[in-house]
Amino acid sequence: MFNLVRAKAKNTGETIFGELVHKIDYNEPDKCYIHNDDISDDIIEVYRDSVCNYTGVDDMTGKLIYLNDIVEYQDEDQYFRGVVIFTYGAYGLYKDLSEIKTGFTNFDKFFDKFISFYEILRDNLNRTNGHVPITVIGNIFDDKELLS
Repeated sequence: MFNLVRAKAKNTGETIFGELVHKIDYNEPDKCYIHNDDISDDIIEVYRDSVCNYTGVDDMTGKLIYLNDIVEYQDEDQYFRGVVIFTYGAYGLYKDLSEIKTGFTNFDKFFDKFISFYEILRDNLNRTNGHVPITVIGNIFDDKELLS
């Protein structure tokens, strides 16, 4: 099964897309690789902490939404910027950008600030012509200024 991911290449620093490759190297167990047929037949070493899975959801413009993307969400009732996270078995948006930078501190209020993609799809598909009311505007690696 194909597992589409996005990550930063160690040799160039550029963002690449492809399939996560598990290469067993007991001397260097923290190495992480991506294979992309469009770039080459080789595997490309990437920064492990930059690997982000595709969520299976596309934004309003058809852009693929990945873990750690910064997005704008707008429906009939609300507008906010959020970050795509994966928690409790679900992808969704976390609304408190300051906690993304500093770490989660108030778990009692966590779910007041989280909306799952399931909820977004359930509540919006009929009125948005099959699209979710989300637009990707960046990610936490390349666009830290958007977290302010």
